[in-house]
Order: sequence, then structure tokens, then C-alpha cells
Amino acid sequence: VSTRKVMTIHKCYFGAAVVMIVWLLALIGISYTPETDIATLYFWDSLTTAGAACLPVFSLLFSICYTREYETKVPPRFWLLFAIPILTVLMVATNEYHHLYYRVFSFFNTDVVFGPYFYIHCTYTFTCVIVSVVLMIRYAVKRREKLYYWQATLFALGGLAPSVVNLLVILNVISVSVTATPISFIITMILHGIIIYRLHLFDVQPLAMQQLVDWMSDGYLVLNGRGEVVSFNKPFRKILGKGNKIRENIRLADRMQDVDIDNKTALYN
Repeated sequence: VSTRKVMTIHKCYFGAAVVMIVWLLALIGISYTPETDIATLYFWDSLTTAGAACLPVFSLLFSICYTREYETKVPPRFWLLFAIPILTVLMVATNEYHHLYYRVFSFFNTDVVFGPYFYIHCTYTFTCVIVSVVLMIRYAVKRREKLYYWQATLFALGGLAPSVVNLLVILNVISVSVTATPISFIITMILHGIIIYRLHLFDVQPLAMQQLVDWMSDGYLVLNGRGEVVSFNKPFRKILGKGNKIRENIRLADRMQDVDIDNKTALYN
């Protein structure tokens, strides 16, 4: 935000962060609500379900914007991805009238009995997670660079960790309360923190832009405020980068500190 260059990928991530905060606040609300107050518990549960339903969609939107040229806005058709999460929240909030989401309501997976709509919700959210992971991995394969392989790997592990926990809960493999899935997002936050702050996930140009600059005959190099290499094109890699072992995610000064500039030719300098 401080750079005043908030792109669509940032907005998607901000949206996911807000949803996560609401989810955690709802869990706090549940802990202070009596078990006999079913109406209030349904309200809190609808908020926690909103978190479980919306986070995979935000993850998918992030992957779409990251791997395509959507830097400032998303085509309106992609907002339809939130139709199922909105319907899910309404289903939970009104469950006592139709019991399509819960047949038997409980905050422990061993006691709860799910209704038919629950499986529609699960299928949709798992599909969003899988597609987002596939998009990131395919993007990394196209780039064929180590930095992007690491980004895709950590993004995939961070996205799949809560989904695996959620699947184990649904299948009754483990006996836990509703706090299990949001707590599992600790793994996501750690891995995403690494790829944001150490692997510069928010600094990398989209694939379409990268392909465009690769066609340029002039070489270019992009550094961030800390002097770390963020990006460069193929001409730079061919002329200077490969021979001097310059790559993304290293400080340019560290790579060049052992070079004896005084004894190099004027052309090299």
C-alpha cells in the first residue's frame, strides 16, 4: 500500500486476509456463546463457513491474476466465482428451516451429520484450491526458472495444507472441533510469508509482460529497494546474467563484490 501501486493480486490477498480475520473473530464468538443458544451459534457458524468458502476463491483469483495480465482489474465474469460461497453462507444461516447443510448441527466432526448441499460446497472449494495450484505450477513450468519453481511449490503446499486437514475432518479420520481448519492456516501463513518476503511473490511481472520484454533486443535488469534482483529479460541473461551468475532473489552488490573492476576493460565496465 505504501508504494501506491496496489495491483489486483494485492487486493485478492487483502480480501483473503480480511476473510481470515472475520473467521477467527467468529471462532472467538463461538467460544463465548452458550450451547443452548442455537440461533446465535448458527450466525457464528455462517461466518466461519464464509471463511472456508471464500478463501479458496480468493486463492483462485490470485492465481488467475498472477499468471495473466490482470494487473488493475479482474473481468466481471470472475466475480461469479463467489456465487457458491454466498449461497453457502445463506444455507448455513437458514439451516434450521431446511437442514440442507446440516442434518445434525454440531461443532465436533464426530457428532455432526451433513446434508446434501454440504457436499456441493466441499466439491466447489476443493476444486478452487486444485485449480489455483495447477495454474501456479503451470506458470512456473513455463518460466523454467528456479525462483518460480520455489514460489509455485510453497504456494501449493500452503494452499493444500488446510484442504488436507479439512478433508481428514470430513472423512472422520481425525476427531477435532471447528478450530482445526483455521489453525491449519498457520502453515499457509508461514509458507506464503516466505514467498512474499523472501521470494518476492508480489514483485514479479505477469507472464504476458515477461514474454513481451523478452522480445526486446536491449537487456534490462530490475532491482527492488534493497538492491535485490527482481527480474530481467533474456537478452540480459545471455549477455551479462549467465556469465556473472546473476539470478533472481540475490543482491546484485553481493554477486559483484569479488569482481576486480580496476583490472577489467572499459567495455566490460
